Amino acid sequence: MIHHRTTPKGFTLIELIVALGIFSIVMTIAAASYLSVVAATQNVRESTKALDSLATALTEISNEIRDGSCVVGSSQCGGLGSSSNSISTNSFSFTNVDGNTITYCLTPVGLSGNVVQRVTGSSCSGGTAENITDPSSVNVTNLIFIITSFSKSSGSATATQYWIQIFLAGKPVSSGSSAQTVYLQTGATFRQLTAS
Repeated sequence: MIHHRTTPKGFTLIELIVALGIFSIVMTIAAASYLSVVAATQNVRESTKALDSLATALTEISNEIRDGSCVVGSSQCGGLGSSSNSISTNSFSFTNVDGNTITYCLTPVGLSGNVVQRVTGSSCSGGTAENITDPSSVNVTNLIFIITSFSKSSGSATATQYWIQIFLAGKPVSSGSSAQTVYLQTGATFRQLTAS
């Protein structure tokens, strides 16, 4: 009788341990990469929500300013007269197209930060206020209006044109977010000249 020597089939214990170790290392690297991508996606999502909230507010402010007007010598338009000058302020009042005094201002909201508010009234503390930025998505860190007036006289009448530059900055609201502060800027001028 002829006996053929057969080699055992299957894996040895050492081969299984090595394969399991390599598999564990590869899966650990893959899981870490996946979690990193998820965190980056979350930061992008939060930044996008903050940017959308700030851009919407900036558009609303500039559109309402374009349709509005100022009363020269009042507290509106930073209290500028008809001479060429400029002032920087954190709030801005004017008369909207419906004849109401509107004030945009940076307002603290609890412990969560600041929002931009649209107030029907001549001051930030009086009148009906509504948030135009979303306090759950963005903490507004800065709102600046730079108002410049340009005047032209003809006889006894003086026409004044106001140029308002609006700067808005905010940071996404989230715990542990590494998202950067978003900065936006635009300018607007009243379509109507202010006569005095």
